[in-house]
Amino acid sequence: MEYEEDQEYRQLGGDESLSGSIELTDLIEHVSRIMRELPEHYAMILSMFYLQELSHAEICEVTDLPLGTIKVRLFRARAMLKERLAREFQEEGLFT
Repeated sequence: MEYEEDQEYRQLGGDESLSGSIELTDLIEHVSRIMRELPEHYAMILSMFYLQELSHAEICEVTDLPLGTIKVRLFRARAMLKERLAREFQEEGLFT
C-alpha cells in the first residue's frame, strides 16, 4: 500500500516559493544533476520510485532489500535532494 505522502511526492506541482524565473527544463536539469551527485544507493531508489514508477514492494523485489530499508532510503534521498535544491535556488536567487 502506498502512503498518501508518497503520492503527493510523485506529483510535480507548482511551488509558490519559486519565482517565475525558473523554467521546468531548468528544474529538471537541477534535479538530474543533483541526483547524479547523490550516493548511488539513494539515487537508485529515487529513480526507481519516481522515474520508473515502481512501488515500494517492487523496489524490494528488484533490490532484495527489506521494505523498511527502502522507505528509509527514500526518505533520506528526498531530504538530501530537497536540501540541495533549496540551497542552489537560494544561491541563484530563485526563491522569492
